[in-house]
Amino acid sequence: MNHSPVPVYSRITGTGSYLPEKVLTNHDLEKIVDTSDEWIYTRTGIRERHIAAEDEFCSDLALKAAERAIESAKIQREEIDLIILATSTPDMIFPSSACILQDKLGIKGGAAFDIQAVCTGFVYAMAIADKFIRSGQHKCALVVGAEIFSRILDWNDRGTCVLFGDGAGAVILTASDSPGVLSSHLHADGSYRNILCVPGSVAAGKVQGDPFLKMEGNAVFKFAVRVLEDVAMEALQANGLAGKGADGATYSLELCGGTHVSRTGDIGAFVILGDSASSAGVRRIEALTGQAALAHLRAQDQRLSEVALALKAQPQEVADRVRALMEERRALTNE
Repeated sequence: MNHSPVPVYSRITGTGSYLPEKVLTNHDLEKIVDTSDEWIYTRTGIRERHIAAEDEFCSDLALKAAERAIESAKIQREEIDLIILATSTPDMIFPSSACILQDKLGIKGGAAFDIQAVCTGFVYAMAIADKFIRSGQHKCALVVGAEIFSRILDWNDRGTCVLFGDGAGAVILTASDSPGVLSSHLHADGSYRNILCVPGSVAAGKVQGDPFLKMEGNAVFKFAVRVLEDVAMEALQANGLAGKGADGATYSLELCGGTHVSRTGDIGAFVILGDSASSAGVRRIEALTGQAALAHLRAQDQRLSEVALALKAQPQEVADRVRALMEERRALTNE
């Protein structure tokens, strides 16, 4: 008698985060560049950001977040057999910050590597870890996103230095026979690489080009608004949530943040199925994307001021609301 193999899924079992102690407020920035707390807050919703100490590196931030994720997951460090660290600001060119993190955790033997996809880096790292676990070759993955953007910012450019800070977030993904990550959807368009980039490199011991972050704010914003609908709908359709549900279940869709184009035009989203939200069988679906690129809308429409939009409706109603929301955002960007 033939038995079908039991499918393997990955589930988030622990989370952790870390922010450096130093805080840089909007009022602090008023002393550095021509800006104001009111100007920054009304356009971005940002009041303050955290800045890494001079002796803190990417792996240090990652370590603090990883330790908290491990504690949350209630696992032993030695159970981790895969580390993926998403960063654009590694400790050094090589070895990878993931390998350095592995050593700081006091473990060895498992795979460890960095990926560089900027704002979508954590989404890419999650998708990769999910595939590794589904393959059956790995059982417990530590996925970390860590950045020290303060060291690649031009502190004379008020269009960029007010937007970024330093920090790290981490999750533990473990193998499970019940669905966790349902699907991942990754895209890129390198033709947009110049609208958000750090156009510098090191050669022959010297910095070539410009080592500071450059961004065409309006272009990034409009691109993000356009692709958010596409990738959100793709995630819904891939999981049968874009049409009417046969079981009549109620769903909650959260669009967390928005889609932020990275240096190479990376776009990503993935869907996670969480625990049952109620005895009535309400299921929670999260469509997650990269870091928010829609902050400017906060100054134009208070209804869109929250980082996450939560909807409760039938699947078709959710899809219709997503489309309607995207049309509103398109209209606002054309004003």
